[in-house]
This record gives sequence, C-alpha cells and structure tokens, in this order.
Amino acid sequence: MNKVSQPLLTIVIPTIGRKTLLETVRAITACKGFESVELIVVGEIPDKNIREQLQSIMYQYPQIKYMPISYPQLDISVKKNNATNESHSELIAFIDDDVVVSPEWIQKIIDPFKNPAVGMACGPSLLPESLPLVTRLTALIFGSRAAGFASNRYSMPLTTQPRFARWYDMIGCNMVCRKSALQHIGGFEPDMIPGEDMFAAFRMEQSGYKLMFVPEATVLHYPRQTLSKICRQVYRFGSARIRLIRAGVDFKPHSLAPLFFVLALLICGILSFTLPEYGVPLLIALLTAYVLFILWATLELVFRTKKLNHIAIFFLIPFLHISYGLGELAEIILPNRKFSKKMW
Repeated sequence: MNKVSQPLLTIVIPTIGRKTLLETVRAITACKGFESVELIVVGEIPDKNIREQLQSIMYQYPQIKYMPISYPQLDISVKKNNATNESHSELIAFIDDDVVVSPEWIQKIIDPFKNPAVGMACGPSLLPESLPLVTRLTALIFGSRAAGFASNRYSMPLTTQPRFARWYDMIGCNMVCRKSALQHIGGFEPDMIPGEDMFAAFRMEQSGYKLMFVPEATVLHYPRQTLSKICRQVYRFGSARIRLIRAGVDFKPHSLAPLFFVLALLICGILSFTLPEYGVPLLIALLTAYVLFILWATLELVFRTKKLNHIAIFFLIPFLHISYGLGELAEIILPNRKFSKKMW
C-alpha cells in the first residue's frame, strides 16, 4: 500500500507503549476506508517487542508514522499537539492506545464534517465482552446513572442518528477535530490533563463551532484491569473536574456531588465521635440516602442490560464515587499538581 499524499483523515494515537497499542493499530488498518488515512503513533514505546511489531506493520502500511517523543511528566497534550502539526489532513482523529475501532468507524466519524460549521465530533466508548467479571462490572458503572451526565458517553445510545452535542458530551478516546478549528483554539492545554479533551471541546463551543455526537462511530475501550487502577483513574477525573471549573467551563452542581459526599462523610464521622447524639443520626441519614441512590442506579442498569449479575455494581459504586470526590478535594487543596506517568 502506498503512502497517502492527501489523506482524508489523520488518526493520532498518543501512547505510553501499552501492549494494547498493536490491537488498536491493527483494528484501524482493517477499517473500511483506511487506504485514504494517515496514522500517526506518538510517544515512547519502551518494550522492544512491541516496537518491532509496530515497525513490521509500518512496513506493510507506509501511511503509518511513528514519533518517539516523550517527556518526564504526563504529556498527552504535547503529543497530540505535535502530531497535529505533523498531520496532512484537515480532519484529525484522536484515539487512545487501548481502543478497538468498529469496521465502519472511519466513515461514520468523519461524516458530520460535511457540515462546515462542525468543529468536533465523537462517538461512544463501549466495553469489550471479553473482560474479567470484576473489571467489567467496575467499568460498567461509567455507563450507569451513578456516573451522572457522563453515562451517555459510555453506553449504547438509544438512537443511531448523529446529534448536536455540548462540550461535556465529548469523549477524548474517540474524538475527531477539524484541524483549523483546533489550531484556532490553541490546541490541547497541557495544564488541563486529564481533562484536556473536554477543555478543547469547551473552547470550540465558545468559539462558535458545532459539536456532534455520532452513535454509530463506536469503539471498544479496554478499561484499567484492576479495581485499584480504575479508582486511580477516577481520582484523576475528579481532579480534572475542578481544573475545568476553575478554567471557567459551564458549572454543573451535580458534578461536585462526590466531593460533597466525601466532605459529609468526614464531617459526620468526626461528629459521631465528638458529638455522637448529633453525629450518629446524621451519619445514618447520609448513608441511608446514599444506599437508596446507588440501589436505584444499580437496578436501572440491571433492567436496561437484562443481566442479573450486574447487580454487583452496587458494592463497587462507592469506591468510584469516593475516588472521584477525593480527587476533587485534593485538587482544591493542592491545585495544578503534575501527574507522572507512573500515576497513569
């Protein structure tokens, strides 16, 4: 296959060299329309075997380019911005190195850009079936009512029709930007990691561009493989939420619910020891209300998926809510901390 001189789409994969990168690349090369695509893999790949396998794929597909750049701190925004500058298409897709695109993904995700007013589009991030039970159950919470307004991004939509969306509907692991629009807003902001994609969406919306959600442009996204890793990821999401609010995005009070829950737990817990006649009833009331909420969220998911074993998310939801709330609290106390790659 020859190198594409004027690609219809540039696909950028920022990577830290995970094994899933190879599956991501192979899925893209098998996607309908790949012959008109430029693919840029950007980031350090420490594993020699993964590097050699990628080079083998690159030999077969000359339109794949590898940029081995890396920085001490988490650098996904810098990788995206560098790859944008190297791209040769007006449309640039950004996907994670642990996703598998659907066979029709290329055509589905670029179709909204026939409208010149559209600056960004994204599609749903779904779970692969072949996951360990606890991992799958924990990741399912992202698509449940327990995740609040973000749940629509992680579950199969009820309609297949593309729709106009708001910045908070965007999802960075499955996103396409018009290059001129992305450059107009200054690219991805390094200080907003891991919320750089949503901040870019907010800036685009503020600049007058239209955003689209494309239900049929699906990817399978492999979550972190243990509960502790997922909790660390959610902790960073909580920190990102505070950074976004501080940067001036639309304020959604319910996005701070995990923070208020953590603070209420701390206050009621302290009062239970210092003033038990007040603290204990307050703690019982708080926990009762919370249990009823997560029970509702659990039952709604079970009814929607029609899988009884999904009721187990009832016991996992608190881990993610507390992780998110602690991330928000930590960002308020210690703002703008740099996340190292080890924390990722």
